[in-house]
Amino acid sequence: MKKNILLILIGILTVNCSSDESQENSESSTKSSFSFTLDNKTEYASIHDEKINDYDIFPTTWEKKQVTNTADSKYTISSSVSIKGEADEYYHYTDFNIITSDKTLQVNKTYDIDIEVALVLGLPLAKDPTVCYTTASLFVRDETVGKVKITSFDGETIKGEFTISNLSNSNGYSNIGFCNGTQIKEKFFNITKGTFTAIPKK
Repeated sequence: MKKNILLILIGILTVNCSSDESQENSESSTKSSFSFTLDNKTEYASIHDEKINDYDIFPTTWEKKQVTNTADSKYTISSSVSIKGEADEYYHYTDFNIITSDKTLQVNKTYDIDIEVALVLGLPLAKDPTVCYTTASLFVRDETVGKVKITSFDGETIKGEFTISNLSNSNGYSNIGFCNGTQIKEKFFNITKGTFTAIPKK
């Protein structure tokens, strides 16, 4: 009997912990946001659902790390996005870095954006009758230029505005693929009207 009571108590505690964690993720996602416009026509926004197809959806966060063998710091802004207002079966993880020698991010200062390989993989695209593919990964190339202006930072929450030009659907060394039997050509994408509110990563 004691064993049964103990198992019931453990089960209750486990359920309560899971519930508290889900509530915390949900509350965090409503305090954070990430949005941008692709090629001046398609709007994307952060996802605020707790899960999509059993995958956890995380809020927009920032994380600071020291760059090895330098005095620079790297701030990573990350989020999960999809086309604004449309249901999606998956989340699309996106992130970029700010590398600076400043001891802390300076409000109203504009920084260069550093993207390690790709801003986002498999991003869904708005329906376009002129193209047959519906997703694209956005890779950094030599032509890529990104800028971010910090509009607010209180040591806890970072707010900013950003633009990124000349992101490519090609990684530069492998075929992009085929669509209806035709080789997909390289295309460059531009991001404008980017904004974010990021909370510390836990």
